[in-house]
Amino acid sequence: MEIAALELQGHGHSAEAKAAAEQALRWYRARPEEERGSEEYLFELARVLYFSGRWSEASRAFARLASAYPDSATYLGYMGASAARQGDRPEAERISAALERIKYPYVRGAHSYWRARIAALLGRREQAVGLLQDAFQQGLIYSPELHTVIDFESLRNYPPYTELLRPKG
Repeated sequence: MEIAALELQGHGHSAEAKAAAEQALRWYRARPEEERGSEEYLFELARVLYFSGRWSEASRAFARLASAYPDSATYLGYMGASAARQGDRPEAERISAALERIKYPYVRGAHSYWRARIAALLGRREQAVGLLQDAFQQGLIYSPELHTVIDFESLRNYPPYTELLRPKG
């Protein structure tokens, strides 16, 4: 249901995407108690909260994950994106700066990718595309699923973004 929600959103079917995300959320909340403490469960639940537009709930869930796993650019990135979506520009910028300082081995552009998502949400399209280019150069693997990233919706018809995502070679 998560993938369906993202694909539906990525192709402009917002109402159907929201319904699929809500169905996924109900499924996660109905999981047995013994599953609910795992990192995987907490991450997937937090992602569905995010896709469902429940920004403050998602932010709290990702903050818990980030405190338990402080080296995760993903958890920190979702916190920054949630802050941007809630209109907390200073917090989003603070988190983007923290992502920029990540220097651990094998980050493979994840920190720049998340900075690109935050920049896109803050209306900085040129910066977002530049950071996404940096992420690819740093080792982020191109994925066809990039068209489903809801944080890049403001870039969908932006020529530098569509050119960056256009298959080459």
